[in-house]
Amino acid sequence: MARHGRQDGATDAGSEAAAGDVESGSDDDDGVGAAAPGAVPVEEVKMVLCVNGELSMTKGKIAAQAAHGAVGALQQLQRAGFTTLLRAYERGGQPKIALRVPTTEELVSLARAARAAGLPTYVVQDAGRTQIAAGSRTVLAIGPAPRSAVDAITGGLKLL
Repeated sequence: MARHGRQDGATDAGSEAAAGDVESGSDDDDGVGAAAPGAVPVEEVKMVLCVNGELSMTKGKIAAQAAHGAVGALQQLQRAGFTTLLRAYERGGQPKIALRVPTTEELVSLARAARAAGLPTYVVQDAGRTQIAAGSRTVLAIGPAPRSAVDAITGGLKLL
């Protein structure tokens, strides 16, 4: 059984993940951000996937964790009723950018900054069944959200 956890350590039962990995929401809210569900973005919408560079993950593990982050972020927005934002993201080709975050501490800090800016966030935590210790924060998904808002938080990071 996959474990869905929050950054504060709370967990609840979830569905089986294919590779034994888990997705996790934010630690203090639903991770969706402050924008209204019907708000129409006025610029390109994108998602960034911030990969924790502190962990020794293979390319395949990174790909799986990034996929968990992207899917989890979209499902979270869908459950919260953000259909207008999701449609804009789909119409724009669903752009995703993979970035490297040097440490777990910086990943957590980015998640807090993104939530404070009203951006959707989704943190992936590993189940610990393969390469990484259980509970390790592997990927932070930010968005989909307007490009300028995402870039204000993640503009200093390097591409993966």
